[in-house]
Amino acid sequence: MVASAGALLGGTLQIGGRSFDVAPGLLVAGGVSVVVLDGSRGPLFVVPSATLAFSFAHTTERAPGAPAVDLRGRDLRLGLLAGHRFDPLHAYVAARGFTGGVKWSLDGRAIEGGDAHHYQVGAGASLRLGGFDLVAEAMPLGERSLTIGAGRSF
Repeated sequence: MVASAGALLGGTLQIGGRSFDVAPGLLVAGGVSVVVLDGSRGPLFVVPSATLAFSFAHTTERAPGAPAVDLRGRDLRLGLLAGHRFDPLHAYVAARGFTGGVKWSLDGRAIEGGDAHHYQVGAGASLRLGGFDLVAEAMPLGERSLTIGAGRSF
């Protein structure tokens, strides 16, 4: 099980020639993964997972006296990761499907939106060096992402 919290750094939203500043916000998430095949009897491992996440931010139109409007997101993700151990390197392929989207208001009208694709497919690897883990993942199909991270196990 995992629980996490983080910050949205902000940005810009543009719709029909209008610009809105997205203020820094909050992201909270929780998830669970189960190691079905752990590689202890061979080099292969399989890990299904489920994650639920929520984000909260405010937007303000770039116009005098414009009010702040909530921008809220939610995401439920189911995934499957399968890989091969080359100790200390673990390489894998992954596929994830998800649902969710964002809720916002423009000129008093409720707007809901989401991703054009509700899946992602790609590959990644983790490298364990002592108590540290280095991770890189590229998802070029569907919802595209590139993730690079580091962590310490204790």
